[in-house]
Amino acid sequence: MGKLAERGWDRRVLPCIVAITVGHILILACGVTWLAVSLGGAKAIAVGLMPFIFATVIKTILAG
Repeated sequence: MGKLAERGWDRRVLPCIVAITVGHILILACGVTWLAVSLGGAKAIAVGLMPFIFATVIKTILAG
């Protein structure tokens, strides 16, 4: 994400929102994958992804 910022993705709203979204997807994907190993796929999504979607969208909009 730092490389995207260095290349100017943090200078305008739309590219900034795209970069933040990519970062959030990477973080959530790692967390859900880790949980899926121990809990199983459906449970990992229910526990590790769904509770965080609303806050992630709001955070992305505010940061953009």
